[in-house]
Amino acid sequence: MGVMLLQVTKDAGFELPPLGEYAVGMLFMPTDEKRREKSKLVFHEVCLMKEQNEKKKNLIAMESMLIFVLYVWNADSGVTGT
Repeated sequence: MGVMLLQVTKDAGFELPPLGEYAVGMLFMPTDEKRREKSKLVFHEVCLMKEQNEKKKNLIAMESMLIFVLYVWNADSGVTGT
């Protein structure tokens, strides 16, 4: 199944992250068309929120690393303050 999934995603125009960094899930949608469309919208919004949260976490991690690098650089260069 893994090889098939890789081919399907490639044909769809994207690549999966390395093994272990993604998951596969299944959703059961309502049979009523209006409820199904609403469910799709809610799921999409949740995915967007998750993506935004991940971006924020990555940005915070990068900012923390930059602060650490500047701190070490200041300490090594004898600069005080900051």
